[in-house]
Amino acid sequence: SSSTSSEESDDDKFLDNLQRLRDNDPTVTRLVADGSFECIQYMTDDDWEQLGRDISNSNCLQHIEFSSCFDDHKMTFFFRGLTRSSSIRSLGLFRNEFGFNGIQSMVPFLQNANNLLTLDF
Repeated sequence: SSSTSSEESDDDKFLDNLQRLRDNDPTVTRLVADGSFECIQYMTDDDWEQLGRDISNSNCLQHIEFSSCFDDHKMTFFFRGLTRSSSIRSLGLFRNEFGFNGIQSMVPFLQNANNLLTLDF
C-alpha cells in the first residue's frame, strides 16, 4: 500500500497538527496556516478564539505562521484566545489585511509572550 502522508493536502496537515496540538503532542512545534485552506475559510469567530486558546495552552509550539488569514475582525477573536505563551519564539503574519484594531488586539499576547523573539508582518 502506498503512503498517504505524501498525498495529504496542506489543509489536512493543518487540521492534523491542530488536533495533535490540542492533544499536547510535544512534536508539534510549528503551526502553518494559509487563507487558501478550506478549513481556514470557514472558521467562525468562536473557532478563531478557540484556536488562540489552543495555542496559548501549548507548551511546545514555537513557530506560528498565518498567511492571508486575518482581517481586523478575525484577528481580534484570535487574540482574544491567544493572550499568553511561554513557548512561542516566532510569529509570522504575512499578507494579512489588518490595521490598528488588529494590532491593538495583539497587545495582551505581546505583553505575556516572554520567549517571543521574532514578529514578522
